[in-house]
Amino acid sequence: MNQNTSFHQPVFFENIHELLRIQPGQIVVDGTCGEGGHAALLAPCVLPDGKYIAIDRDGQILEKAKNRLMHYSHIDWFNENYSSIQEILARLEIQQIDRMIVDLGLSMFHLRIMERGFSFLSEEELDMRFNPADSPLSAFDVIHYFSESEISDILYSFGEEKMARRIAKKIVDKRGEKPIKTCRDLAKLIASVKGFSKGSHPATQSFQALRIYVNAELHHLNLLLSQSHLIFSKGALMAFITYHSIEDRIVKRFAIESPFFYMREKKPLTPSQEEISRNPAVRSAKLRVLVRS
Repeated sequence: MNQNTSFHQPVFFENIHELLRIQPGQIVVDGTCGEGGHAALLAPCVLPDGKYIAIDRDGQILEKAKNRLMHYSHIDWFNENYSSIQEILARLEIQQIDRMIVDLGLSMFHLRIMERGFSFLSEEELDMRFNPADSPLSAFDVIHYFSESEISDILYSFGEEKMARRIAKKIVDKRGEKPIKTCRDLAKLIASVKGFSKGSHPATQSFQALRIYVNAELHHLNLLLSQSHLIFSKGALMAFITYHSIEDRIVKRFAIESPFFYMREKKPLTPSQEEISRNPAVRSAKLRVLVRS
């Protein structure tokens, strides 16, 4: 499969195509469309009489996908959260779908757009929201107005940061002197607590935790799973790409406990060395495919 090299190639690009085995006439939902990386590969597969439903809560990135794939008339675009899938299907007068993909990672687009405050290097104010309209609190709000214990709990619960208490104390002490305005400021502060070592940036887990918290990402994931048995046809496939153990555990536990779904493979698929070499940020990615029984 060819991919336009002017766009970032998503992880598991070829695997998704092989595993989902999308057929003409099927209804496919892309819950986190992003720049349209997976859509560029999968949307043509449902032709001539199928439908591809592209959803993203970030309107700016969704516009990039729409411009990229404007020649496909069978794609319906929705600037909403994937957890609103039942309402979206009702508007389209669709009762059930055949395939769904949800990529729960942060896109390269968000890291490149410095004003959103996702990148360690950003000199813009801390934000980290995909859509301010549906996320009332920014990362700046959390860092400056939450208590030390609340910040510590967020960093540990959503980022599994082992030094959460020390980082939270440092944040509260520092904000008492002057505001921690930018991502670069926060990243430097966290690095001063943890130090640098081989591997990922020392602020990776804390940034992940703040992003997940302010965007209520785990809430929306659980909301999608709770309604999924109502929207999938028998034998339908639901693919999840996760990037840390918290999300992966939620998907795995759901598949084990649900009377409506099972995992097609017991172990998740992990990126190839070629993918990791091309984009080290995907080294923790896991792909699980659930089947509607």
